[in-house]
Amino acid sequence: MSFEEVHVSQFTSATTPYTACRHKDGFFATATHSLHCTVKKDTVKVSTGPLPPLQEHCVGHDQSGAWHLLAFLDSDDDEHVTRNVSSETAPSANQRVSHASLEASIRSMEASLSSLPDVEPPTAEAQDDDDDNNNDTTIAWLVLRSREELAPTFTAPLAFRPLSPLLTCPLSQYSEDELRVVAWVGSADDSNLRCYIPVKDDNVALLKQVKLKKKVFSFDSPVMVIDSLEGKNQEHWIAVGCQDGTVRIISFAYTRTDDDSLDFTKLEAHTVLVDGPIIALHLSQEKGDGAIHLLVGSMCGFACGMKKTRREWQGPWMVAEGFWNSSLDSEDAILAVNKL
Repeated sequence: MSFEEVHVSQFTSATTPYTACRHKDGFFATATHSLHCTVKKDTVKVSTGPLPPLQEHCVGHDQSGAWHLLAFLDSDDDEHVTRNVSSETAPSANQRVSHASLEASIRSMEASLSSLPDVEPPTAEAQDDDDDNNNDTTIAWLVLRSREELAPTFTAPLAFRPLSPLLTCPLSQYSEDELRVVAWVGSADDSNLRCYIPVKDDNVALLKQVKLKKKVFSFDSPVMVIDSLEGKNQEHWIAVGCQDGTVRIISFAYTRTDDDSLDFTKLEAHTVLVDGPIIALHLSQEKGDGAIHLLVGSMCGFACGMKKTRREWQGPWMVAEGFWNSSLDSEDAILAVNKL
């Protein structure tokens, strides 16, 4: 098997690109730019544009249908974001990414992950009171916007450093209706998994935090990565990976209530513990028997897999292991996994 390099872009920021390639078209984001990459046979087309100037640096991005979810962090609160980044210079298709710069980016990211605090699990009272929309200390923003010109932009101020934002559009993944959009996000400062939905309050577009009171949404370690799957018969799945190696798969159904909240039903969860931090997840479903597959990538240099049949979850079993970066003299982190 041989591989051919068809396109390389030099980003204007030293941060790792944030990807969201759930469909045929690939949407990306760096600290300062949004990118759209399409591949047709041997032709690669990349279009770029600056991110909204109101916020500082993008630290996460996801896309579903026409909707884009972006997490922005104030540069004064991010020690690992490169200063002096030009937001006007677009990536060049003729530039090459050196191995040295790539290793520097990976080293910076691994330092960021290893420096996350050891947090205590939140108490029930703390979870009931947890509402970042009412917090006066804003260090980050969550932004939901559509490619449709007339669609509003929904925002939420955050009092924590967001990790791995995930966007889902239940009922129809290509829906243009914001009432079907749900946003999930982890945090580098606590172990809370957070959920947001877009609402319009007195013609103001906001992302409202939904209180997750069910125990299956409670974790003892920072949520590093989230993935989702819209299964058959309107069954929804999310997989959550944590810093301590916890992997939890949650299935549920839910409806949007009249008071702009979510009513979760049919909740089921399966939890395993592997060597972490977990920084890559991929959920998929077989067309034939409907079995659910989960691939897990660890910062400890291995990938493992799990499968749910009609009866129970099987695994985890090893998919790949032994990755070692000699230049860093450490295990090579698995940054992405995908079941084709």
